[in-house]
Amino acid sequence: MIELKNVSFSYYLPEKVDVIKNINLIVNKGEFLVIIGRNGSGKSTLGRLISFILEPTEGEVLIDKKPKMEIDYLDIRKKIGMVFQNPDNQIVSQIVEEDVAFGLENLNYSEEEIREKIDDVLNEVGLIEFRKFPPNFLSGGQKQKLAIAGILVMEPQYLVLDEPTSLLDPKGRKDVIELIKKLNKKGITIILITHRMEEAILGDRVLVLNDGEIFLEGNPEEVFTEVEKIRSVGLSPPVFTYLSYLIKKENFNIDIKLWKLEEIKKEILQLKSKI
Repeated sequence: MIELKNVSFSYYLPEKVDVIKNINLIVNKGEFLVIIGRNGSGKSTLGRLISFILEPTEGEVLIDKKPKMEIDYLDIRKKIGMVFQNPDNQIVSQIVEEDVAFGLENLNYSEEEIREKIDDVLNEVGLIEFRKFPPNFLSGGQKQKLAIAGILVMEPQYLVLDEPTSLLDPKGRKDVIELIKKLNKKGITIILITHRMEEAILGDRVLVLNDGEIFLEGNPEEVFTEVEKIRSVGLSPPVFTYLSYLIKKENFNIDIKLWKLEEIKKEILQLKSKI
């Protein structure tokens, strides 16, 4: 697991700006954790702290109960990978398969091992037919899959994704989210940072950040039925959750806890038949 103990992080610009404030968090192996919050809430900074890209100014981050000082840097990078919002910032080579091979070459893998791993990971993300293509021939969604492939080839146990679908069209978003779900089912721990509520409901657990602190935490149903609290920190709950909330507010007989589309549609149709 990854554990944050009393973690805080501050910038100096030149005045001190507290970005993350005294967070305690455990990310369990195999789970799908979603982090949401309005712009400036500290989501991306928290993702970088979980990934060991940033070091806390206070507190400590442990991986498998060990602090950073007890773990070799290469081992950390093998265990935890991070995918950023803009895939172009992670693509370093002129050919798809060369980009995937980049990390392995730096670790002195043999050509045969590299070739085998590239085949496996390009099949995994659905880019095997584009292996000889320049990355700029790919769509936005395919580029993000390539960025993910460059991390997957290192066989990480934890994958942190910082708004990976925010620059993509609907098809690209759907493809990337389906890939993320598939990787989680195979045992990779997912930490997804997003501002899209339709993605947030896919997680096992949702963490709501506000001004660098944990504001709400729980499974999606527990978090998103707290409609007033969600709205108070500048977020909009999933549309059908909010619809259910409004109907309940008007004293119609629909359970406010409903948040799944199929359940709400069923209740609304029953209500319609009574009007």
